[in-house]
Amino acid sequence: MQKFKVISAQFVSEDCIVCGTKNPVSMHAHFYNLENELLYACMQTLPEHQSYPGRTHGGVASAIIDEMVGRSVNSKLLRALGREDVIYGTTMNLSVKYRKPLPYGEPLYAVARCDKENSRFMEGQAYLYTMDGTLCVEGNARYIKLAPELIDENAITEKSWFEDPVQVPDFVEIPSCNTWGR
Repeated sequence: MQKFKVISAQFVSEDCIVCGTKNPVSMHAHFYNLENELLYACMQTLPEHQSYPGRTHGGVASAIIDEMVGRSVNSKLLRALGREDVIYGTTMNLSVKYRKPLPYGEPLYAVARCDKENSRFMEGQAYLYTMDGTLCVEGNARYIKLAPELIDENAITEKSWFEDPVQVPDFVEIPSCNTWGR
């Protein structure tokens, strides 16, 4: 196991399929900026996310990868600039590889890193694991940065974006693996 210091938690939403606090079919993900520009998230998929029996649908898994890469630029900026700016964007392309069946109904975690970032675009990679460290899904994505009002004129409200109400841990322990470490 590797232990990482948590710098801060990222905001969540009421209705999001990945992190929605009031969405009954959300995975209720919690996102943490770690000390080394990594983004870590813990979540649990539900039977409502099933494809074949016992397996989470690939589209749901790809939504997690997409969310992780999209949020990873904020972990990078926090580390580089020492402040918690939030950058918004829209997915331009997403590539996902399914390595093992992703179960539902048990805790999962994901790790992501922003690899490239400039004034208009960002790119990163994400990995989705079972709690024993089995890599199930990996992917990368490219985003165009957009101001929230260009995504939706009502995009940022207290309902749509707020501090995660769950207590932020001081550290997270992640099973050692060589897919995301530098």
